Amino acid sequence: MDLWKAQGSPISGYILAGPRKSQPVILDNMAKRSIVPALNRCTICKQLESADHRDHVYERDETLPHWHGWYSLRRFVGTEVRMKADSETSAKALGNSKAVADRHYIKPKTVLPDVRKAVNDAVSGLIS
Repeated sequence: MDLWKAQGSPISGYILAGPRKSQPVILDNMAKRSIVPALNRCTICKQLESADHRDHVYERDETLPHWHGWYSLRRFVGTEVRMKADSETSAKALGNSKAVADRHYIKPKTVLPDVRKAVNDAVSGLIS
């Protein structure tokens, strides 16, 4: 919601617009330039892997999550939308047909409550 307001509350266009508002952000480039480096910090000095580690050898901080790509995030969002709405809404949010969303993005409700709580707990610690 904050992003939408910061962009002037547009009713169409890209959610993540690039420098020229007519082009989208290339998510793979954003991951390579920002997300992956931010998750690869040194245990000792908390600096990025690319920083100068003169007095020690770089050691990755294993308390930080590993980046697994956009697909896992897409599946998480699809499942979360489905849990709060229905499969048709989830399919629209993902840009898929209802059949594809039901087959690929929606997990059985019997498994989700515990998994969802664990994921929400993990994600909320990263975001806050």
